Parts: sequence; C-alpha cells; structure tokens
Amino acid sequence: MPKVSHIDLKINGNLKRYDIYYNKADMFHIKGLPGELIETTRVLTTHYSTEARLIDTIGGAISEYHRIISSQKKVIAYRIVLPTEFYMNKEDDGVYSGVNRSLPIKLHNKIAGFPFDNHRLGVECGFKLEYEVLYEVNDNGTTYRRISGDGVTMGSNKSIMKYHIIMPWSAEREAFFNMIQDNTKDMIFKMLAFFGKDDTEMLNLIDTGGQKLLS
Repeated sequence: MPKVSHIDLKINGNLKRYDIYYNKADMFHIKGLPGELIETTRVLTTHYSTEARLIDTIGGAISEYHRIISSQKKVIAYRIVLPTEFYMNKEDDGVYSGVNRSLPIKLHNKIAGFPFDNHRLGVECGFKLEYEVLYEVNDNGTTYRRISGDGVTMGSNKSIMKYHIIMPWSAEREAFFNMIQDNTKDMIFKMLAFFGKDDTEMLNLIDTGGQKLLS
C-alpha cells in the first residue's frame, strides 16, 4: 500500500499531518482521520479517483464539521423508570390503565416501566434514574451526541428526545444527578449489609426498630 503524499490538516484546533495512499482496490485514500469527524460528516476516506478530489472533499468535510460543532451545546438527558404501580391507575390486582394523575404532567409521556415489571414476581416498588451528559446539535434536525471520557463527542442519537427529558447543562446540575446516584448506591449498600447479617441478629434488629439503620 504505497504512500503517495501527505497533507497537514487543522481539525478542531489540532494541526496534524495525514498520509495519503493509493492502491488499485481503495484508489486514493487517507488514514487516521478522527472518528468524530467521520461520524459527524459521513465523509468517505477511500475510493477517490484523484488525489486532488480527495483533498478537496476532506477539506469541505472539515469545514462542515466545524460549522456543526460550533452550534452544539451541552445538555443533560434524564429518564425515570418505575414499576407500573407508580405511573398507571390500578384497576385490580395486575390490571392497570391510563396514566396515574398523581404523576406530574411533565412526566406523563416520559416515564418508562421496568422491563421486568411483573407483579407475579412481586415487583411493587423500585426506581431507576438514567442520565447522561450529551451535546445537542441543531443541524438539519436535532440530534444528541455522546461524549467520551476524554471529552470527544462520539456517535449520535435522534431518539433521545422521545424517551428523555432534556435540561441545559451546568456543573451544578451534573453534580446534582451524581449526588442522587451516590445516595441511591449508599442506600442499596446499607440494605445489603442489613440483610446480610446473621438471621438471629437481623430479626432482632427488625423487631426492635431496625428500619432506622437504613435511614
């Protein structure tokens, strides 16, 4: 796979040299472009008939990429998952209909049920909060892009709005959701520690007000 030349490209503020290759199968092609650029613009990196066409197309994709990311903003997408008992009206044992009117209007179309929500299994109480920090991009429609651990945006998802509630991001809001997650984990570990006690000790604690240990 002979290298025929190279090109210096500035992408998202980073200047880097990229090698251009040619072979009969892939024709003129370039390697090593950021996955975020390719994912965002859907630019092809192979099968160019001339080196000039490859360079021109990649340059246009970089301009398009910079235009798109300049419009993105950070948001928090969250979703609440509950047993049926909480978001539908109970008509009879195991029979539910409509929307529980005690549920805030804002949540009526966003609440989801547990995948394992089956009252024969005794699933009567539970709570799951899903949340993620994303970039919202408004370009030919709204999409949401995930952020990797190093801050690079990856992939996109058009269905986030359907299943999640969106709020503008701030450090304080992200910390709030992290606090809920940490406190929930803490409560779960307390429950596990309690029920993991010797049976005699556990029953004695329950009979003498052991529930206070979970507070």
